[in-house]
Amino acid sequence: MAPPSLDPFGLRSAPGEVMHTLRSLPTLVERLDEVAQDTATLRKLVAAVETIALQTASLATVEATTTTIGRDTSALPQVSERIGHLAEATDVLAGMDKRMATIEAAMPVLVEVQQHLARLPDAIETLGGDLNKLSQLLGRMLASIDRLDSSVATLQTSVEPLGRIANRLPGRSKE
Repeated sequence: MAPPSLDPFGLRSAPGEVMHTLRSLPTLVERLDEVAQDTATLRKLVAAVETIALQTASLATVEATTTTIGRDTSALPQVSERIGHLAEATDVLAGMDKRMATIEAAMPVLVEVQQHLARLPDAIETLGGDLNKLSQLLGRMLASIDRLDSSVATLQTSVEPLGRIANRLPGRSKE
């Protein structure tokens, strides 16, 4: 080892530290590539969730329509009874005609609701699968972030001596 007067800035150990730091750079690049791979599917997942949100946005309307249909169809037993008395009670035809028109108008909505409800299990199953995939991806991403954090900490530890050396170089301002 050289006497302190021959190595006033401690530069003899610098090449080894620089080489150690340079050797760890490929690992850091590899970790960054892993993070990029792990998060690549997030865009597709966000698009799928947005599609599901759009497809399920009408559920409030479906619920309200179903409630209306329930109220509208609750009168069906009475209508059936009145049809039996039709010959005797022809004076109720006008009122009954109005009620039948209301029920008839509600039927296309019922068919549409039935079609939407038939697709609901598939949408929920798809959502469940996408949520499972998201959970797995998030787990992998957290592991990658932990590895990246460790690599960055190692790199920071490796680079700190270079900063001290750089501050000791002649011509360096004291700012």
